[in-house]
Amino acid sequence: MFMSVLFVVLGLSCGYAQDKPAAQPPTAPQPVIHIPLKVQLTLSDYDGTKKISSMPYTLMLVVSQTDKRDSLASIRIGSRVPVATQKSGENGTQYQYLDVGTNLDCWVYKWEDNRYLLSGTVDVSSVYALSSSNLPVEWKPGDPAFGSNPVLRHTNGGFAIALRDGQTAEATVATDPITGHVFRVEVTLTVVK
Repeated sequence: MFMSVLFVVLGLSCGYAQDKPAAQPPTAPQPVIHIPLKVQLTLSDYDGTKKISSMPYTLMLVVSQTDKRDSLASIRIGSRVPVATQKSGENGTQYQYLDVGTNLDCWVYKWEDNRYLLSGTVDVSSVYALSSSNLPVEWKPGDPAFGSNPVLRHTNGGFAIALRDGQTAEATVATDPITGHVFRVEVTLTVVK
């Protein structure tokens, strides 16, 4: 019995026991590097090859290079349009208000090969009035009132696109089924120095 205990003790002191990894000194946490970005979304309407409108929107975001936390920016801009829902009578004319305008959301995180992955949603609505030929015509400020039966144009879509600093690309293209106008979303990403 004494010999077995001596052998075990000698075996442990000679390194026969299971090796334990050497203690590593604690490493300092890596600093989080934040990268400020400017994302410009340009919403354009085309009638064939003729550009009818171009509306730029700028979003500022901050993305983390080390932990890839998502960064979100949003824009909500528009008006509430009154639409008569009941003719005048004892209670007077009643109205329902419909939201018309632009809603943009954009998320970004650091991706690979010095690129940033942007994803977002675009939700745009505008008012049309019925022309004398009963076709919808886009209403613009200064036009006569569109009456109690406006037509609302609505475009909604999402995108995901990878861009480098200074790069511009087309993210979404859609065609209005009534007017045939082509709606385009162009995205430009810039790292703010």
